[in-house]
Amino acid sequence: MISSVLILGIVAHRCYGGLELNRKQLRPYATIHRRTIRLIPSGATFIIPQSWVEWNHEYSKSLFLNPKELEAAKDTVGEFSRSYGEIVNAVVPFGSCAAHVGNDGWGKNAEGGSGSDLFMRVYVGSLNTQKIWQDIATVGKRKAVEFARKDSQVSLTGIHRGQWQGSKLSYYLFYGDYGGTAYIEFLHRTFGKQQVVIVFMYAVGMPEQQNAINSVLASFKWR
Repeated sequence: MISSVLILGIVAHRCYGGLELNRKQLRPYATIHRRTIRLIPSGATFIIPQSWVEWNHEYSKSLFLNPKELEAAKDTVGEFSRSYGEIVNAVVPFGSCAAHVGNDGWGKNAEGGSGSDLFMRVYVGSLNTQKIWQDIATVGKRKAVEFARKDSQVSLTGIHRGQWQGSKLSYYLFYGDYGGTAYIEFLHRTFGKQQVVIVFMYAVGMPEQQNAINSVLASFKWR
């Protein structure tokens, strides 16, 4: 008789395209139904704009949810996007990232990018948020200076969005014939023994971006 452990191993292998998982390797991830993202194993949910779903289906990969997809979302190309990825990876443990979503392509095969881009990551687990805030103010700010090339073009401020609070890193990028201010918001809430950190990455700060951020946060439900 085939053991349940063997069956579980086969299912994991099939679901994640050969990605080998064991108890030590398990990481948070997510699933999607229509516009609702569900985080696993916490069961927390949030709703993303329909345009994000459509972009992922019609143009380029913008929703990274299962473990294999998440590994592909760690790094990206593009001028603004690369700065987002490198800064965020330097201060928040990527192994706790349960979802990376947005309104434009991301990853090593992503193309283009614009001032209307908005990317989001959700981190869940026993995160050391005190260390994360310290790293944002030191490592994160230092990396932002490297991209901006001038310390005077980088700022770090506190931010509140409803029940979420955290830090907002701003830095100016210029690429010969165009440029703009890039923003990374690190927002945090505690649910029991679990910490949730949501990161938003965008430039310009258009009303559509702000509306999407507020809508997603308002939809967040813990179990």
